[in-house]
Amino acid sequence: MGPVSRAVDHHLSKRPYMKNEPCADLGYFQENKDSLFFAIADVAGHGDNAHRLSLKIKKYFKDTQKNDLVALMKNLHGYLKGTRGAVGGAGFLYKKTGVVEYVGLGNISLRKMGKKDVRTLSNEGIIGYIIPTPRIKRLQLSAGETLLLYTDGIKDHFHMDELPEGLLDKDAKHIAGGVMKRFYKGNDDAACISIRYKND
Repeated sequence: MGPVSRAVDHHLSKRPYMKNEPCADLGYFQENKDSLFFAIADVAGHGDNAHRLSLKIKKYFKDTQKNDLVALMKNLHGYLKGTRGAVGGAGFLYKKTGVVEYVGLGNISLRKMGKKDVRTLSNEGIIGYIIPTPRIKRLQLSAGETLLLYTDGIKDHFHMDELPEGLLDKDAKHIAGGVMKRFYKGNDDAACISIRYKND
């Protein structure tokens, strides 16, 4: 993880509910010269069985063609039928423009933090059980702004002024870790992705 180019800096922080269990929440990145693909998911439940399903989801994101985000999430829904299910989202950050395209299903939080705090709601549903038709949401990042995605193991409705002072001026690793430390609820697995758009 960590800094990967001059245009973007990204990091995943995650934490299991039980100290001796693996975490069943996941994040994934894949970068090329023009864009950063990112994905996050929260498997229902926790423990070994949930973790094994999270590894399959991560492999799905790694192996599957990603140009069409709607098809990607609809096919993931088919792939997870008969399993315990999950919620999750996937998207692209286009480095040159700062445009973000995202498709989310279930209670995954997506926020832009910087000049303003902008929250984007994912569509309701559980991947593998029942979902609405996925829809692409779009955001615009400016230089110095941060995209945050996190699962429901992290407090959803916090305000920017609750963040540690100066946190959003730091790198993605510090931002993701700071959000996890301050807002982890302690009752579930948790994952937080931070993507800092630098474009310098």
